Amino acid sequence: SMPRAMNASLMALKSAGVDCVMVDAWCRLVETEGLKYNCEPYAELVQMLMHGLKLQVVMSIHQCDGNGDNCSITLPPCVLEDISKNPELVYTDRSATRPEYISLGCDSVPVLNGRTPLQVYSDYMRSFRDRFRDY
Repeated sequence: SMPRAMNASLMALKSAGVDCVMVDAWCRLVETEGLKYNCEPYAELVQMLMHGLKLQVVMSIHQCDGNGDNCSITLPPCVLEDISKNPELVYTDRSATRPEYISLGCDSVPVLNGRTPLQVYSDYMRSFRDRFRDY
């Protein structure tokens, strides 16, 4: 099974002298419904790491796709909905608009259903912290 294989891999890393692993915590995987956060997809991994490995979590608030990524994780649906109404919300490079992440110019502007991106990011990170506070 996948959890058993993951646990075996983590134990092998520990045996090899590794003391910490890194994981992306994708906003899209945690924010399944607008402004409702479910951190449980990461709970099983956190439990496995209780056997002596530390965890470094990267709070990923961008899209995972392209740039050499081998998976596809979009922005949360509520963000994609706001982007569809106003394509100027996304970062634009020289070649085209790419909905990989919200433009930094919007950080303090209430463009996400009346909230600023910084407010949304804070809620997301706070929910993760609160869920795993005891670990």
